[in-house]
Amino acid sequence: MRWYFIVNKSIRVNWAFKAVLKVDPSHLNQLPEERREAGYVKAIKYADAAKTATWKKGEHRIVTIEKNLANVPYDISMNFYQFFTDKPAITTRQIGHGRQADWGEEI
Repeated sequence: MRWYFIVNKSIRVNWAFKAVLKVDPSHLNQLPEERREAGYVKAIKYADAAKTATWKKGEHRIVTIEKNLANVPYDISMNFYQFFTDKPAITTRQIGHGRQADWGEEI
């Protein structure tokens, strides 16, 4: 997964990114067995890897999160966390159900 950002102001904190990918109940069998009851998978990019504190106003950045996923539609949302906290500081709107791009295809 790739997330594209335009930096509106310099960032002073290293944020961790967590994508939550929910599936329709008809696709639960495509999730790893340990995630089927929950109905979603998570993909995380840790703050020390993203280094958002180095991002400057006006820059365009791409954050890549590697995750092996089944080729089914997902409801995707992204959360931003600081180190050692479980509460998201920023949560994106949910993108919506359906394919945003074919997995492996650049968008």
